[in-house]
Amino acid sequence: MIQLRVFLFLFFAALVCTSTTAQNTHQLKTVNVNSQAILVKKTVLRQKSYFELDSSIMKYYQHKTLTDVLQENSNAFLKNYGIGMLSTISLRGSSAAQTGVYWNGINVNSATTGLSDFSLFPVSLFNKVSISSGEEGQIGGAIILSNDIQDRNTAAPIHLSLGYESTGSKSLLFSQASATRSWSVQNKLFVQHANNRFWFLNPAQDSIMPLNHARSQQYGLLSDVSKHIRKHQEVSLHVWLSRYYRQIPPTIYEDSSSKNDDGSTLRSVLEWKTQSRNLHYGVHVRTGYIRERYQYQDSMLQMKTQSFLQTIPFQFMLRRSKKNTYADIQWSANYANLMFKTDSNLFRTGPKLSFSIYSPHTGFNLRTFFQKEWSNLFRIPSRYGLFLSKRFKKNGLQLFVNAHTAVRTPTLNELYFNPGGNPNLKPEHSYNGELGINFEKYGKRFIVKTDLIGFKRTVQNWILWYGNAIFTPHNIAEVKSYGMDSRLEGSYLLKQRQVQRKEMDQAQDILLKTSFMYAYTIITTSKSSLNASYSEGKQLAYVPRYLFKWNVGVVTPRWEFSYHYQYTGYRFTTLDESEFLLPYTLHALKAGLHTNTYQYRIHWQLTLNNVLNTYYEGVWGRVMPGRNLGLSVSFEPILKNCCKRM
Repeated sequence: MIQLRVFLFLFFAALVCTSTTAQNTHQLKTVNVNSQAILVKKTVLRQKSYFELDSSIMKYYQHKTLTDVLQENSNAFLKNYGIGMLSTISLRGSSAAQTGVYWNGINVNSATTGLSDFSLFPVSLFNKVSISSGEEGQIGGAIILSNDIQDRNTAAPIHLSLGYESTGSKSLLFSQASATRSWSVQNKLFVQHANNRFWFLNPAQDSIMPLNHARSQQYGLLSDVSKHIRKHQEVSLHVWLSRYYRQIPPTIYEDSSSKNDDGSTLRSVLEWKTQSRNLHYGVHVRTGYIRERYQYQDSMLQMKTQSFLQTIPFQFMLRRSKKNTYADIQWSANYANLMFKTDSNLFRTGPKLSFSIYSPHTGFNLRTFFQKEWSNLFRIPSRYGLFLSKRFKKNGLQLFVNAHTAVRTPTLNELYFNPGGNPNLKPEHSYNGELGINFEKYGKRFIVKTDLIGFKRTVQNWILWYGNAIFTPHNIAEVKSYGMDSRLEGSYLLKQRQVQRKEMDQAQDILLKTSFMYAYTIITTSKSSLNASYSEGKQLAYVPRYLFKWNVGVVTPRWEFSYHYQYTGYRFTTLDESEFLLPYTLHALKAGLHTNTYQYRIHWQLTLNNVLNTYYEGVWGRVMPGRNLGLSVSFEPILKNCCKRM
């Protein structure tokens, strides 16, 4: 409660301060983005497979979580334990703990479990969401979240939005942004209360029944403050407080449930960056503090568990740049401990060296890195990698190859959980490789983008929990995976009005958009230390071999409409492939309407999910909602100096 009161005081104090400086504040430019964009931007010269979700996609999911936006607009697979329940990510068959989640440069995966619950990450709290499938040093890639307040010029100074869903969910979003010549401030508030109640056909009991004991509450407060000290020097502070409570409903094989969990997390990042006058040298220092509280309770079994955790990360980077050559020296450290347990801690530190060079004339781009870390508990293998790409300017084609090693250290739960922790665990170590093609074609009225990437990965000392009465984590030897990711995007402007190609998403004309996403993943145990598990050569549990998604939409200055299709293949629930969940297909429809009053811009959104009322389970025994409806309305003030009425 003390954390909540302090943050509320800072949040509303920032609102008061920014309002009192309104006379010295530059008005923020409001851009009317009418596209419900299925289009995803890709930075061609990034040193990895990198996709950034378009800002207009983010707008359409402002009352949703990362689970929803990534499930419909990426090749990621989301393992969902039910509506409002735990939701974890898998990129190319990796476990959730092998996928890093970075917020303003800091890995915010819980040091206790090693993963992030995406159902607790509201989309509206972030300015940018990116997916990096070949992230350096990460076995399963990374999700990159940013609150870069440099984007304030494209945000409304005040934004209010209300949402409602037929499953009994009510949500509120409020955001505020302001800027002076040296200061920038943005604040965001997200509140959601959900009953998560719907009727479904229970195949285990052969009856139609409601989902009970499924209420949830979620609160999120986020504040970003930036100060330009000099021309090339800036300091910024990012603070994010989240709190939740949720009841855990029974599975289809249980009559009732008395389980619930609640928790709170305080995340903060302090950054300082500067550059020399000739821009040849740069220093970036970043530190943070993360405090987590988690509680699980089952009153029927009279069981209650609690954990308190704090994490202190630190990063220092020195960059030397000259023309198209960059050399970085970085030192990082991370300390995490279970509070009130002096012997339950994990410390990592070490340097990272990287070098990159790009030749505009030949189109070649080369990057290499080496990283070494030391820990107080175990030996961490060195990490190294090489990225090479060739870009053909004339036809918009890029070929690239990426090879690197990665490491995941055991989490505090895996080491110290009582009962069941295993202090003798070794870090997971992987060898990752990918080969890809990127293609972009810009015409007067159309844009075409396509990506085709093949990958292969070998992970040694993969950590898996198993046992009888007490589950314990073990290193199960070796897991191999291979497959492909592909994406095809296109947009066509039916009526051209001298629109620059970079502004096609903001064009005041009829715009057609479509995207196709396909993922093929084979991941099997090649060597196993489990006796009589019959897991060798079998697909890992809850990793579908096939994922296919198709989105198509029409955008006009006043309204927009889109259709979304998802196919998820078989998911095995046992190590020997003896049991599985059936494939399922989902259809969704979305519509939006833009209206203006004298002072406000109003945007209405209507969503129909699971149009055909398909029955499917996220995990074994956890049924997902059937057909359901969502409605939201947003208000933004119209700035007369930069916006015109329709």
